[in-house]
Amino acid sequence: MKKKGSITVYLLLFLTTLLLLLGAVLLSARYRGAKVMVKAAARQSMFDLFSRYEPVLFEEYDLMFMDAGFGSAEFRPGLMLDCMERNAGILWGENSSATNLWGLGECQAVLHGYTLATDQQGEAFYRQAIESASYLLAEDAVQALQGQINLGSRQKKTGQTQGDVKEACDSYQEAVNKAQEGEYEKGAAKDQNSADPGPALKAEDNPIEIIKKLQKKGILGLVMPENSDMSDKQIKKSSLLSGRKTEKGIGLAETAAPHKTADHLLFDRYLAEHLSSFVDPDEKAALAWQLEYVIGGKKSDKENLKKTAEALLLLREGSNLLYLRQDAGSMAKVRTMAASIAAALAVPVGEELIVGVLCVCWAYGESLEDVRALLAGEKVPLIKDRSSWKLSLSELSSVGKKRVRKGNDVDKGLTYTDYLEILLGMKADRECLFRGMDMAEIGMRSKTGNENFSLDHCICAVEAEIRATVSGVGTISAKEKRSYEN
Repeated sequence: MKKKGSITVYLLLFLTTLLLLLGAVLLSARYRGAKVMVKAAARQSMFDLFSRYEPVLFEEYDLMFMDAGFGSAEFRPGLMLDCMERNAGILWGENSSATNLWGLGECQAVLHGYTLATDQQGEAFYRQAIESASYLLAEDAVQALQGQINLGSRQKKTGQTQGDVKEACDSYQEAVNKAQEGEYEKGAAKDQNSADPGPALKAEDNPIEIIKKLQKKGILGLVMPENSDMSDKQIKKSSLLSGRKTEKGIGLAETAAPHKTADHLLFDRYLAEHLSSFVDPDEKAALAWQLEYVIGGKKSDKENLKKTAEALLLLREGSNLLYLRQDAGSMAKVRTMAASIAAALAVPVGEELIVGVLCVCWAYGESLEDVRALLAGEKVPLIKDRSSWKLSLSELSSVGKKRVRKGNDVDKGLTYTDYLEILLGMKADRECLFRGMDMAEIGMRSKTGNENFSLDHCICAVEAEIRATVSGVGTISAKEKRSYEN
C-alpha cells in the first residue's frame, strides 16, 4: 500500500527562512573572510615592495631607499602599483585557474602618497645618515668633536685677523719704502731692548722676502706631496642633484624638525666615513675627491682641493701663530733675526714691526708643511708644542723647494680626514647636506648597473590601497602605510 507524503505551508516557510538565514551567514562569513584576505594582501604586497630596496645604496652608503626608477633614468611609480597588484592577487589565485572560497576577483592598487629621499630639502636622507652615524660616534666622542670644531674656529679666526701673511709682508714693504723716502727719524730702526743683531742678514736669506715670493705661487704647488698626481676630473652643475629640478613626493611628509648641533656633527661623521677624499680617492666617480667638494663646492677636483687647502692653511696659521707668540725660545730667535734684518737694511725700520711680520711668516711656513704632511697621510696636532714643531726659522728659505718635515711623530695628532671633519663642522648644516647628496648620487652612478641612478627617484615611505571585487558583494579595500624609518 502506497504512502503519500506532503509538506505544509508552515514547514515550507520555515525551510525558506532557514535557507535565507544560512545564505546570509555564509555571505557574511565570505565577506569577512574576503576583508581579511584583502588586508593580508595589502600588507604582503607592501612588504614585498619594500623588500626591493636598492642593495648597492645600502652596502655603500648604509641607506635604505627603494629606487622608483627601477634602473632607468625615468621616475616610474606606476611600476610599484603593478608589483603590488601582482603580489596581492596571488593570495586568492587571481589570473590563474585556482578558485577561492571568498569569490575575490580582480584587484587594483591605488597610490595615496609617497615620500622621496630629497623631499623637504633631503630630510629623509639626513635622518637615515645620522641614524647610521650614531653607531659610529658615541656621545662623548660627539662632545670631543664639538670641542675640536670650537677650537678650530678660534684658530681660523686668529689666522684671518692676525695671520694674514700677505698683509704682514705688505706692511713690512710699506715701512721699508717709507724709510727709504726718509719718513722715519734717524735711529728709529733699533729699539732700546732689541737683541744683538750680529752679522747683517743677506737679502737672499731674508725669510720675509722668501715668503713674499712664495705668496705669488699657487698654494697647491706648495703643499702637494711629492709624486702625487693632480686629478683633472670635473663635472657640470646640471648633472648634480643640486643643479637640476627634482621630483617631489606627494602627501605623507611631515614637518621637518629643526636640526640639532649633535645631528650636524653626526652627519659630518657620516660624510667622512662614506665619501672619498684626496687621501682615499674614488677613481671611478665623476669627482674623485668628494669631501673636498662638500667643503669647496666647485665643479672640479683641483678647485675643490685648492679651497680645502686654503681653509686648512688658515686654520693651521692661527694655531701656529698662537704657539709662537707664547713660546719664549721661539720669540728669542725671532728677535735675533729681526735685529739682523734691521741691520741689513740700509734704512731704519722698527724692529717690533719686523718681529711681528717674522712671526706671521714663520707660522705660514710651518702651516704649509702641516698641510703638506696631512695630504701625505701623516698626522698633525691641533695644538703644537716644542716637540711637534718641525720648521726652524733658518729653514724658511727651504719652504716650497723641498720637504723639510722629518716625518716623525706621525702617530700624534689628527689625520687629514679628521681636519676635514672639523672644516665640515664649521659649514652650514644644509650646505653640507645638499653637497653630500650630490656626492652620494655621483658615487652611486659610478657603480656598474647604476649609471642612471637618481636620488630624487628614491622612495622612503609609501601609503597605498588595495581594492578587490567580491562577487555578490561589491568592492573591498584595505589601506597600508609603510616606511623604511619605522
